[in-house]
Amino acid sequence: KGDDATRKTPALVFAFNRDECWSIAEQLKGLDMLNAAQKKPLHEACDKLDWPQGVGPKLKQMLGRGIGVHHAGLLPKYRRVVEELFEKKWLAVVVCTETLGAGINLPARSVVLTSLVKGPFGKQKLVDASSAQQIFGRAGRPQFDTEGHVYALAHEDDVKLLRWKV
Repeated sequence: KGDDATRKTPALVFAFNRDECWSIAEQLKGLDMLNAAQKKPLHEACDKLDWPQGVGPKLKQMLGRGIGVHHAGLLPKYRRVVEELFEKKWLAVVVCTETLGAGINLPARSVVLTSLVKGPFGKQKLVDASSAQQIFGRAGRPQFDTEGHVYALAHEDDVKLLRWKV
């Protein structure tokens, strides 16, 4: 909500598996994430996408609502479009895995880490400091933005469990 100066978007939301990326994107798609200046060019760009099969129709619907999904399981053509639309600031949010944290230059105003632990159930471990720093470094890059915001969503049980282990 708010004007361009007070909004915390564009944002990258980091999840630690592909299914979680889609789940978070589904939760966000009902929200009004775009301002008026973003809607028209984004809808025009989405109308040009001819993605009739696979995840194409689902991703196209998400993009039209200002939400992108980006993970290694997507075809490169899908990932490239998400990256291009985000760079133009037409997408409010891209939900992604940490593969986007390294190697791809997508600066954002905000970065959200959905969990402080990663890995399969029973073998979860705390996100290491270097990975967190790589992810958080996407927020508020001086050449692109005047400020950056980082949000880490720590589940109460994860914190208790990790304190108990130490």
